Amino acid sequence: MSNFYYRSGVLDDWISGPGSIWEVGQQPSTVSSLESGKRYFFGIDSGTNSNVGGAQCGPNWIEQRGITANFMINMPDGGVSTQILKVTDLTIGASVT
Repeated sequence: MSNFYYRSGVLDDWISGPGSIWEVGQQPSTVSSLESGKRYFFGIDSGTNSNVGGAQCGPNWIEQRGITANFMINMPDGGVSTQILKVTDLTIGASVT
C-alpha cells in the first residue's frame, strides 16, 4: 500500500509562509506572479497540507527513502509544469535534481 502526501498553496499564500517563493538572484520575499523565462526558488522544507510541521515531503524524508517527488505548478490559464525531484545533497540551500 502506498501513501499519497501533498502540499499545495497559491503564490500569495504558500503554506510555508512569506518568502517561500522568490526569484533566483533576489532576496526571499513574497512573489505575487511568475514571469516566463525567469527562474525561482521554492521553499519546500517539509510537511503536508494536513500536517504542516510533519516530515513528509521534506528533503530528509525523500532522501532517506531514496524516492522521488513530483513537483507541479498549475497556471491559471490551464498550463502545467511538472518536475520530478530527487534529493541527493542535504546541505542547507542545496538544489534538488
